Amino acid sequence: MEALTTQFQLCSKNLEDTTYFKQFGTTIKNDCYYDLSNLLNRNNTMYFYELFLRDPENNNQLLDIPVLINNIPNPASASKANNGTDMANWILVRRFYLFDNLGGLEGINSYSDGVTNSTVLRFPASFEFWTTLQPMGGQGGQQNSSPLIYIPYLQIQYRSRTKSFIYNNPITWVQFHSNYKVDMSYFNSVVKWMFLGVNIIACIWWIIRMHIWVKTNPKEVFEDVSLFHNNLFSGKLYVEAFSKCILQTLSHLEYGYFLVFI
Repeated sequence: MEALTTQFQLCSKNLEDTTYFKQFGTTIKNDCYYDLSNLLNRNNTMYFYELFLRDPENNNQLLDIPVLINNIPNPASASKANNGTDMANWILVRRFYLFDNLGGLEGINSYSDGVTNSTVLRFPASFEFWTTLQPMGGQGGQQNSSPLIYIPYLQIQYRSRTKSFIYNNPITWVQFHSNYKVDMSYFNSVVKWMFLGVNIIACIWWIIRMHIWVKTNPKEVFEDVSLFHNNLFSGKLYVEAFSKCILQTLSHLEYGYFLVFI
């Protein structure tokens, strides 16, 4: 077992690349043009990897990191690819490779006979680590006192090039990204209920104002004004009530932020 450093970063240029992408909350992009001719003669050296996340708070237990390979055909996906937006239909694996320079060997017993030149090279055009922060509201109704993450996953996009193509055009674009994102489900739920509450308060306020206006104005005022203007005036009162509710809500949120963070 070896530590994860720059094995997946073809564009690694300095020592910091080995540690930055593993720091909590750090998003990096490391892209470059790469010469594939360096991979043609590797003496049949092809390794399979498995990723694990060490949990220091649970006796250094090793947690499996799933791998999402975009090129795997997925009949459950609408696009028949394995990178659809519906995570429930993803096909996840544990084992993957960096370079496949054995699958393109031609001829019977070519591997056992020591043939080293593959006619096809398969390489990772894109490596992406995805880490999702759990909402502060917690998972399953539990409150999180500190930021937590879900199990991260690795997303790979493979490409293939023939040896003859590489000889003529060896340069290709490769990339390594480490991405952090936030689970917005809890935030969206809070915003939805706040918006609903503001509308309810605005409706109550509007009804009270309409009642006061009707009681303080004679009946002849309604008869002299068209229905359109009455509706327009009623809508104006509701917009004023709604806007004042929004301003009051934002004011309280700003005051709460000041008390907590300042």
